[in-house]
Amino acid sequence: MENISEALAAAVWQRIRFLAKSMMQYDSFVQLGGSLIPEPGMIKSASSRKNGGKDVEKLALEFLLLSLSQALEVTNFHILRHISTAHEISTADLIEKIALPQLVLQERLGGLQQAGFVEKNYDTAKYAITAAGQQLVEWIQKTNRELSQIISNELPIILGPDEEE
Repeated sequence: MENISEALAAAVWQRIRFLAKSMMQYDSFVQLGGSLIPEPGMIKSASSRKNGGKDVEKLALEFLLLSLSQALEVTNFHILRHISTAHEISTADLIEKIALPQLVLQERLGGLQQAGFVEKNYDTAKYAITAAGQQLVEWIQKTNRELSQIISNELPIILGPDEEE
């Protein structure tokens, strides 16, 4: 991935793709009743449905904002940051660093995983950051450094010189 926009778009697309396929499978299952194998033409393809560009843009924006809301929540960002510094990290190590109850941490990790920012290695039960997650963490940290520099330079000017009597 070349930039954060591409990485985020790819991560969100994977979530939409999973949900769309799950919905199609569920719809097929419900329509089939007792039969588990659909007959040809029973499942309508996504391309056969007519959606205007505005509908697609609205759907994309909703999913993008939903995914970003997961990563931009303060505690979730700290989780992402800790995962980004490790190759892989266990929930026990994250609990030690973040100080969250295990159930709460698992729920947050699940949301970050669904949003495409972390992935779980089910063989080792450890979490790693995805390309989208890594680029988002790097972008936020870079922006924070730039903001900190502006604050350091500009705030003393606004506050004025210290007057001691």
